[in-house]
Amino acid sequence: MDKPLSEFVHDVVIDSKKSDLLSAMVGKSRNTLLNELNPENLSNKAGMDLLLPVMEKCDPEDRIMHGLAGARGGVFLRLPEMKGADGARRQFMQAMGELGALARSYEHATSEDGPGGAAVRMDELEKFEAQAQAALTGLQGAIVACRAELRLTKE
Repeated sequence: MDKPLSEFVHDVVIDSKKSDLLSAMVGKSRNTLLNELNPENLSNKAGMDLLLPVMEKCDPEDRIMHGLAGARGGVFLRLPEMKGADGARRQFMQAMGELGALARSYEHATSEDGPGGAAVRMDELEKFEAQAQAALTGLQGAIVACRAELRLTKE
């Protein structure tokens, strides 16, 4: 995100051309809403309680989430709707967390600020391998959860 959050959110609302729907959803006039979201207005600011309605009505491409995640060095991945599959969804989320930890472990081990750049000690390699194993276990858990929740056909 190359601009302040308030400016980014304001731009998303303006670009979406859905400020009328959003203002009705949050119970404010369109002018009041846009005034509160205006990053140049320092005296009358929107609260964080508006962020979710803005994202719901004006940000179907998840630009705000991508911007926030990118600003923190991460990525945003929307999981598909899985009605009645809470176990599988939870397993996928845990697996993604383990993969993120694996990437951070690799980055730490090989960075200039890490233990020795690309040259790592055996204990750092073992930590990386343990994290890789945790990521694989997480993915396997997601596969098992999906299999348990899917119905097979007779064909």
